[in-house]
Amino acid sequence: MTILLGLASQPKKPTPGLIRKVIEAKGNPEYFEASNQWSLWQKITFGLLDWCLGLALAQWPMWIVIIYKAATRQPLINL
Repeated sequence: MTILLGLASQPKKPTPGLIRKVIEAKGNPEYFEASNQWSLWQKITFGLLDWCLGLALAQWPMWIVIIYKAATRQPLINL
């Protein structure tokens, strides 16, 4: 995308050997092994769980008001 916008010219891509060296030097090589990869349904399940939890946490001020109004038996919307 940056090439299309003219922000980068001749971007360089790392070789697989360089990526492997950096993972071995700084990362956790076992994480990137093929036997450690999640299946598609596990990725989808984790993604949905992450999305739902993130949405609930992002809206925590609203949940406090809803819980308070439910506990005090007040209507959620005053008409």
